[in-house]
Amino acid sequence: MFSFFHKKPVHKENCAMRAVLQHGVNLTMAAAVDLTDEEFLIAAEVPVESGTPITLYPALEDMESNLFELKGEVVKCYENHFASSFGDNRFHMGLRLEMSSEQRVALARLAAKSTN
Repeated sequence: MFSFFHKKPVHKENCAMRAVLQHGVNLTMAAAVDLTDEEFLIAAEVPVESGTPITLYPALEDMESNLFELKGEVVKCYENHFASSFGDNRFHMGLRLEMSSEQRVALARLAAKSTN
């Protein structure tokens, strides 16, 4: 089971950061919903199967070279039943990203900016 839903996060940011999600040859816009030290919860227009390798490209105002391209995989995907059936971001996905500690700090800073 995806640990995002079972453990209390060490560092948590409620964020509204936008990103482009690439899975295979497909690109999808996504919005970051929540961030912990190990997992990232996003909302997207289309579902992506668990275990699918992804690349996440955060939409940045300034070029944070550390965050230009984040690799990882989808750990869990489910439909948000409280969203409209025709809504843009009705599928929620838990991602496990491969990040260095420097990238984690940069991502947390970016998420904190987007909440202000």
